[in-house]
Amino acid sequence: MTLSTKKQPIGVFDSGIGGLIALRKLAELLPEEDLLYLGDTARVPYGNRSAQTIIQYAQECTRFLLDRSVKHILVACNTITAVALGHVRQIVPPAIRIIDVIQPAVDVVMREKYQRIGVIGTRTTIQSGSYELEIQRRHSEYPITVHTQACPLLVPIIEEGWETHVATEAIVTTYLSAIQQAGVQALILGCTHYSFLAKTIQKILPDVHLIDSGAEAAKVVAQNFLTQPLQVSPERKIECYLTDLTQDRAQQFLGFPVVIQKAEFGGFS
Repeated sequence: MTLSTKKQPIGVFDSGIGGLIALRKLAELLPEEDLLYLGDTARVPYGNRSAQTIIQYAQECTRFLLDRSVKHILVACNTITAVALGHVRQIVPPAIRIIDVIQPAVDVVMREKYQRIGVIGTRTTIQSGSYELEIQRRHSEYPITVHTQACPLLVPIIEEGWETHVATEAIVTTYLSAIQQAGVQALILGCTHYSFLAKTIQKILPDVHLIDSGAEAAKVVAQNFLTQPLQVSPERKIECYLTDLTQDRAQQFLGFPVVIQKAEFGGFS
């Protein structure tokens, strides 16, 4: 754990508003740190796009943060982590640490010694096999079975604000059917957007522990900084940028007031 001395922001980016869960957790855990968020709401969802396109978008978002002198980056997107993390690292100076959302979620699996795991995510995240590979890489003590399910409709539902729509529970129930039958002990929400459906998911799987990949990643970032005393600094600044300002729900998900600004880079100037 290191002591933060520079008044530079911690950067967080995601394909849309899902990463606001991680930002909110960081604001709670690091009340004296400046935070900067970028949500690429103009091009969400990433999960149905080609790898080449995801890499391009991820690098553009990363450069946006670097241009604002961030000192730490949280990639709050499972799709980017699964497909483009190495390409993001290529353009980030070695002094800036990058935290992804897959390893912290797997940390929980290892720590709690779960043996039957479910993972839901975008089509690209699930097809990449990233969670299975990370679990296999780090574990050999006892058998762990991983049941995965792509849920391509969930990000659009959440971005549209349909979490409580009558059709949403039926869609989520359909997606979770095989995972429910497998009797998993824990379910990794392999997309930060899915946190907004946690109540619905928990209703369908009442005895299953939900692992929020965004919140777990925020905890890992927080471990790298010391904040004393633990109270909000009057000089702390939180900036939130979106590539499409039609998203008026960002404020609702954050839970505290912040000015939503238009991100200007590439095709969004």
